[in-house]
This record gives sequence, structure tokens and C-alpha cells, in this order.
Amino acid sequence: MQIVENDLRPPAAGEVRVKVLATCVTLPDVQARYGQSPFAPKISFVPGYAIVGVVDALGEGIDQTAVGDRAAALTVYGGYAEEAAKADALLESGQVTGNIVLLTPELL
Repeated sequence: MQIVENDLRPPAAGEVRVKVLATCVTLPDVQARYGQSPFAPKISFVPGYAIVGVVDALGEGIDQTAVGDRAAALTVYGGYAEEAAKADALLESGQVTGNIVLLTPELL
């Protein structure tokens, strides 16, 4: 694993960009890093199954989420990044307190 710096892109239409404040290490992350997961993208990729953070940019067409909202998302991969862009439908806003995330049935 190595650190790579990329330019920060604006979110696409229907996406929300989240500044990642916390992530976790899950079994799928470990399996993907060892090449043992059939679901991981090809190397090189950024692991990180879930994130907690703050919305810092909105793509076109987003009206259910606002910049500054606290948010949690199941990213499957990409959560180890400083910023993550996710489709608004995959984001759960307004239920994050510190590093504790309340997952609602829509996310399970």
C-alpha cells in the first residue's frame, strides 16, 4: 500500500462529496488487500468499506443533502481516502454523532 495524491474532482451529477472524518477496517478490506475478495476492483484501488464525514460539495440535482451535513455511507471501497464521492441515494445524513453511526434499515 502506498499514499498517492490526486487532484480533487467536483462531484458528478447526483453525487455528494464527503470529507472523510473516520473510517473502519473490516474483513472485506483485509481480504481485498490480500487479493482474496471476489468483489474488490483490480489493483490499484483505495480500500475502505464505510465512512463517516461531512458533506463538502454537491453535484448537480442534489436537493436532499446540504453542504455541512454530517453523513455516513457504505462505500464498499474508497473509504481510506480524505474525500469520497457517493451517489446521494447511498448517503445517510443527519444521524452521525462523533464516531458513532446509527445505520438505518435502508443502508442494511
